[in-house]
Amino acid sequence: MAATYQVKSIKGLSIGMNMRWQDDISRVQVTAGKSPTGQDVVTYQDAYSVINLMAKYDINEKISISVNANNVTDEKYLNSLYWAQGYYGAPVNYSATLTWQL
Repeated sequence: MAATYQVKSIKGLSIGMNMRWQDDISRVQVTAGKSPTGQDVVTYQDAYSVINLMAKYDINEKISISVNANNVTDEKYLNSLYWAQGYYGAPVNYSATLTWQL
């Protein structure tokens, strides 16, 4: 889900956010064999959501600046589950971009 809003009182400014939600997921690692106790190895991730924010300001018709904040709640989550491993999603991070159109 995403939304962008043009701030009418400040010409050239837009703000936005997006949110991604993932239900809980799990994977039975049949190729990884059994755990030392003889149980199947299962990787499990609870449901989570990730929220990103942005702001962009058009300085003029050719130059704009934008800032982004990703995973603003610093949610720790497995982004994917492959074989006997999972990959963590990126922690909170920030970026800024200056765009100049020729």
